Amino acid sequence: MLGDNISVETRTKHTAEYSVANFEKMDFEVYPRDRNDEVLTHNGTQITIRDLKIQFSKEELIQYIKENLYGLILPIASQEYPMKIYVNGEKISAHRISGTSGIISTQFGDIHCNLTPSKSAKIDALYRGVKVREVNPAPTHPAKGYFNVNWVTPTPDRSNFTESNESRNFFPEIKKYILLHMPAKNDDSPKDLEKSVRELTKLFDQILRDLEVLPESMMPVSKTLTANDLKMEGEIVRENSDNRENDDKDTKEPHDEKKPLYHRIIKGSERPLRSAFGILFVTRKAGKENPSIISYREEKLIIINLDNELVKNLNKLRPIQRNIALGQLLARGHFHILEKYVDLSRYEEYVDNMTSTLFSKIMKD
Repeated sequence: MLGDNISVETRTKHTAEYSVANFEKMDFEVYPRDRNDEVLTHNGTQITIRDLKIQFSKEELIQYIKENLYGLILPIASQEYPMKIYVNGEKISAHRISGTSGIISTQFGDIHCNLTPSKSAKIDALYRGVKVREVNPAPTHPAKGYFNVNWVTPTPDRSNFTESNESRNFFPEIKKYILLHMPAKNDDSPKDLEKSVRELTKLFDQILRDLEVLPESMMPVSKTLTANDLKMEGEIVRENSDNRENDDKDTKEPHDEKKPLYHRIIKGSERPLRSAFGILFVTRKAGKENPSIISYREEKLIIINLDNELVKNLNKLRPIQRNIALGQLLARGHFHILEKYVDLSRYEEYVDNMTSTLFSKIMKD
């Protein structure tokens, strides 16, 4: 469809050959190479299309490959041997997919998928790694990702699937999967994880205040304070400018020491959520090898690791279920930051006490 001439170079461990298509006879001829390394420097197959029928720029072609052939580049169509695609010598790299993988078993075979909830649906139906069309089988449960199948036959122009028992089975199955695993529009999406964190930090502030586990220096600060007004334990303290100048002279420190410690950990334009007790919260992809919650005591910073499988599974839960599960994780993060203020001998005792109090507040609200 793309050009008038096509040739295929193939190299195995011991032999190499090239094939030339004859479109008039709808056939091809195979010619062996004298040496197996004559053309290809590695075992595999190279397809070359010449005398193109349409004109497009290199940038347009690269964009098309990334949008329609990413399943070949990534190990979707072939787990062990994903393709390498080059355009004028430039290797094309596809964006990694960070959704949740799944398998749907049917009478015709398995459907492999990778989906994540989103504000709008953009799901690709792939045939052996090549995009055939976009599907939106459940508009009330929007998601993005792909379904990959190898037993539903595409139409000749690859714009759809042929009408068959297989395709009539394929679409209901993927709809059923989406309804079961993706949240509805009126539910929180995983990108709204920060909303759950924001709700939980308010409850944690109440609990910490009730348990009186914090020293005066960590009591909540007024959310409407000015530069000179601090609210500690219910009292407004106004600093005298003259006294403040004298204090500055007595306790003068290098400028660098006054900077917040967390500036080394917060990345670029990240804007952490700050609780009333000055504890910072950031949701970030921090690597699969790292735990779900990463705490920095001196910086009073808690990072929620979006790469961790435990956090990924929170996205499948409804809001109240997610708050309960996330609450237990945040209780651990609080412990590692406030450990020196907690008058309890055991980590488990503190976390159990914190989470049980949190759960009762969640259910009450």
